[in-house]
Amino acid sequence: MQLLSVFIAAVIVEYAYSSPSCAEIKNNTKNAANGIFIIDTSSWKSCAEIKNNNKEAVSGVYTIETGCGTNLEVYCEMTLGGGGFTFLPRGLTRMKDAKQIVDSLFTDKKNVLLKLMHRTKKQEYYTLIQPHPSWRNQDFGIRVNAFSDYTIPQNHFMKDYLLLGIIPKYLAAKPENKSQGFVSNHRTIQFSNCDKNPNSLFAFLPNHNQQTPSGYHGNNLVYERRGVAFDWRKTAKPIDNPPRTMPNEFFFLTELHFGGCGCYTSSQYSRSYHRHLNETVKEAEDEIDESSDEEVDDDPEVSTLVQGEIGSSATILLGARTRFGRAHSWSSCAEIKNNNKEAVNGVYTIETKDCGAKLDVYCEMTLGGGGFTFLPRGLTRMKDAKQIVGNLFTDKKNVLLKLMHRTKKQEYYTLIQPHPSWRNQDFGIRVNAFSDYTVPKNHFMKDYFLLGTIPKHLAAKTENRLQGFVSNHRTIQFSNCDKNPNSLFAFLPNHNQQTPSGYHGNNLVYERRGVAFDWRKTAKPIDNPPRTMPNEFFFLTELHFGGCGCYTSSNRWRSFQATAIGIR
Repeated sequence: MQLLSVFIAAVIVEYAYSSPSCAEIKNNTKNAANGIFIIDTSSWKSCAEIKNNNKEAVSGVYTIETGCGTNLEVYCEMTLGGGGFTFLPRGLTRMKDAKQIVDSLFTDKKNVLLKLMHRTKKQEYYTLIQPHPSWRNQDFGIRVNAFSDYTIPQNHFMKDYLLLGIIPKYLAAKPENKSQGFVSNHRTIQFSNCDKNPNSLFAFLPNHNQQTPSGYHGNNLVYERRGVAFDWRKTAKPIDNPPRTMPNEFFFLTELHFGGCGCYTSSQYSRSYHRHLNETVKEAEDEIDESSDEEVDDDPEVSTLVQGEIGSSATILLGARTRFGRAHSWSSCAEIKNNNKEAVNGVYTIETKDCGAKLDVYCEMTLGGGGFTFLPRGLTRMKDAKQIVGNLFTDKKNVLLKLMHRTKKQEYYTLIQPHPSWRNQDFGIRVNAFSDYTVPKNHFMKDYFLLGTIPKHLAAKTENRLQGFVSNHRTIQFSNCDKNPNSLFAFLPNHNQQTPSGYHGNNLVYERRGVAFDWRKTAKPIDNPPRTMPNEFFFLTELHFGGCGCYTSSNRWRSFQATAIGIR
């Protein structure tokens, strides 16, 4: 069964102006992996322009300078359809110049790319939207918090939204124009307008205030089994080379309304959807991907409605932005939390102290007292990474680790604190280095964060045999049997997809017992409601303790597959 959740990304345009050199943008992006990272691209006007100047640019979060002179963090899709897609964040709907920004970006009015997120896999699907054959000369329209030329969304009471209009209402209402719809991934999605009702729209709603979506047509869910929205989702193609996902702040609650007998649905209704972020992102491109006509079939036997939970974990970075969309001068998630006790979990842009670098991080505002800054993989390749981490890591006795479950779309957490026998010993964090601790076995991957719990000069002493740490208030300990002073977690982006070290691979005893096994047993689920962070905050993880504590890496684990590190 295909379980999908929908997204809408943004619009792009090419500009002719004096740009920075290809070498400049290449130098900024050549080491980055797909995912979230901030690059100094503030003089670029769109993702298309970045792509045109650097064919090797990678997908991720970039800062662009809009035609209004406002800096805006967007997600650039650099692969699909030739690349250069600009995805718009939800916070844009509350920016003063939002209409002007969108108008300046949306130049190709006959091509829009929609991304859909799978509900159980960490995977996205896409659909390229083009005009219906009978309407091939009709431009699409995009409105910001408005619906001129189209009909009003049923969720208009939420106030903030982006509207993608397919056919203007004055044309859709004419009896001679009964055949309506659009093309999705080169397949025609159509219906016969039965009553001249001129609805022809997608609406994308941030739902900032977590309101209950409209119950319109809720007593008759026929359009969860057939119709425009159902047929559209069936055309979706997987993004699986490799699978990758965008940050939460680019996802929206989504409404589709067509006809007169086309469909009405919003993403909390969909029978194809499971409980999680019932949201959508919109994107338009300058150049069309002439890809083959593949199908991804929904299961026609799905028969039960699952009421969605509107993503409370993704209510976003508005708490850290001014109304003009510029990142406020917060320097950490802890500072945001201290200034706004109601701040929500999500991806925020912070400006690090001293070096002034802008960085997109995930802020955990609830667990462990909140204020934890989760570090993205791309940080390991930033010039000032050591200084940035040093400025962020001020609470040296509390580190929050999140584990990604291997089969469930769910995360677990462990709050790490010093062992009772070492309560006065600070933890240490290193960036691409291991001073005071031992070298990770996966050091050959070059880029990593190291969390050291006991320095090697202390862990090697005979009188200090009892070692370990506390996880979720439970003591995880071992007796060091040979003075081998390993006492570390290593978090590796594995940018080059290298095979992890085979150390201790001939004896997997530590997959059944020991420090890492006991640590994972203390992990608590995040399920009120379930929420997940973007992939780019999770790392291949190595644990090495002792002398008879453990050696393992996350590729060997049965239930979990990666770990994220949060500091404050």
